Amino acid sequence: ELGSGGRLVLGELAGYDEPQAAAATAAEFARALPRDVICRPGPWAQHTYVGERSRREDEPDAADPAKAGNLPLIDAIDRVLRRRGCPKPIWITETGSFDHRCEAIAAALADWARDLRVDAAFQYTFREDSEFPVGLADARLSRTYPAYEAWRAAARPGGPPDRPCA
Repeated sequence: ELGSGGRLVLGELAGYDEPQAAAATAAEFARALPRDVICRPGPWAQHTYVGERSRREDEPDAADPAKAGNLPLIDAIDRVLRRRGCPKPIWITETGSFDHRCEAIAAALADWARDLRVDAAFQYTFREDSEFPVGLADARLSRTYPAYEAWRAAARPGGPPDRPCA
């Protein structure tokens, strides 16, 4: 039970931005919440992964840096929050890149850093998991993937360089 001054992190939803047969989009979910719940102080938490899982076991599909930040999803959530009269900061609480490349995750991090609605972004997992392969290092922790460099660059004081993956 939250006290009177308590903040509630809402959402923590999968990044569906298109209607699904068995799942609500993040915007649909937000629209359905009671106003006294959705307008409670605290951020909206959202998952959005960079790229898509491959249908093949051997090679993930390459992520498109131009779409990496999934801004249509952020726009849809923000639109619902504003229409409900309670705009709030958005936290990207789970992200990662299925193809492990630096360019797409760097583009997503840059999109979110520029977007004043996004307050924070969090990598889902550091160590690679065969069930959900978006880690920044292999399962043995013997090497990091190129996507790790994007996070290192984003964490630098003053922000990332113009070409964080060079």
